[in-house]
Amino acid sequence: MRFSNQISETFALTDHVKWEERWRTFYSDCLKNDVRVNSVLQDKFYGGGLIQVSQNNSSIENEINVNKLNDLKNRFTHQLISYILEEDFDYGVESKACLLVKQQMDINALVAKEWINDVYINNFNKPDVLIGLLQIISRLDRREISPEGETIALASLVHKDEIVQECAIRVFESWGEQSSLNILEHVQVSTPWIKDYLEEVISDLKFKYVGQKNNKIEVVSK
Repeated sequence: MRFSNQISETFALTDHVKWEERWRTFYSDCLKNDVRVNSVLQDKFYGGGLIQVSQNNSSIENEINVNKLNDLKNRFTHQLISYILEEDFDYGVESKACLLVKQQMDINALVAKEWINDVYINNFNKPDVLIGLLQIISRLDRREISPEGETIALASLVHKDEIVQECAIRVFESWGEQSSLNILEHVQVSTPWIKDYLEEVISDLKFKYVGQKNNKIEVVSK
């Protein structure tokens, strides 16, 4: 059966309850199979006055995203943590854990970010897992992982484990953006070597964006 015919048949119902049940199932199945239904529905039905579905879209999409999040948790959380604990992280080399996260980000970035945040919260007492997550986040574009990425990195700056704190600073260093400087300038750490590293990163970012390093104004070569 052609896709357009299937849509027409789905909405050729007069009973509202039956229609809503079939719509929910149909819409969910379409998203699972990566079918782009929104534009088809808009072209075929919104203008024709056959049905009004816009009021139901948000609640249905939210329900679908919750289901997708639960699916990620059930299918990939154990795998992700196993990759993190089993692999050695090498800068410049993408790990299996990082590739797994990127794959899920490509499928559904909003759900994937919620998943990463959930893994982080549920493993806050496991520094090795947090370090692995921070290393993954440092490999992602800040705009792609925002705002969960910044939130996770900021929370890690106050973790009692010093290596977790170091990796949190390294996330902002890897992004190397003006926003990283704005955040790090307002961070306080007590461990001497962490403080030295923080000040070094701040100094480098200041030089990059305002030409200021070691409290001296320098000319930035172009």
